[in-house]
Amino acid sequence: MKKLSQTELDDILNAHEQWWDSRNEAHRAIWQNATDEQKNQTNTDWAEKKLKEYKLRGTQIQILRDLDLRGLSFAGRNLSQLKFENLDLSGANLRETWFARAEMKRINFHKADLCESSFENGVLENINFAEAMMQDTQIDGLIASKNLIFDNAQMSRAFFVKSGISDSSFKNAVLCEASFRRAHLKNCSMENADLREADFTYVYLIDVNIRGANTEGADFSDAKELPEEWKNKIKGSV
Repeated sequence: MKKLSQTELDDILNAHEQWWDSRNEAHRAIWQNATDEQKNQTNTDWAEKKLKEYKLRGTQIQILRDLDLRGLSFAGRNLSQLKFENLDLSGANLRETWFARAEMKRINFHKADLCESSFENGVLENINFAEAMMQDTQIDGLIASKNLIFDNAQMSRAFFVKSGISDSSFKNAVLCEASFRRAHLKNCSMENADLREADFTYVYLIDVNIRGANTEGADFSDAKELPEEWKNKIKGSV
């Protein structure tokens, strides 16, 4: 892995954010000058073709790969729609960072600060969030994401609404007041997790282990595929 300094990282991120802002400005101009016929079209390929006529500022990042970024700061950055592969971000400051619609594989977020960050509508695979700080983090709308490790993570009020997650572990994680509403969880472990006041309404739970979990005050109304183990546990905790 190549080790980057904070200055080298900032130069890359500044150029990308400049490109992103420039692209959005161009899109707004294109739509403001569009004909009514163009605005009513369901296919917007014409707008993408028009975008190529604009000279955009900055430099687009398409993928960050094989980098040692331990302890560096991404706080408040916009990294949406990027691809990330084989990165070490352990101990990094990623507070309020925007990863919306990103694709991630083999990322180490061990003990990173991800509070109030967003991974919405992303695709995550083989991600280590163990012992990370993730209070108020948005992880909603994940698409077919698997092999995620949240063991011992601090995730109060985390937002997993409508996420599809399989083959993952939440062991000993703090998930007080987290929302899994309408999520699909398959072959996951929540052993000894703190699930107090969590929202599991309309969730699908397939082969999910909650041995030793604290479910006091959690809401499982209209949960689907609820295992007998969960039913017995919930009766004694709500």
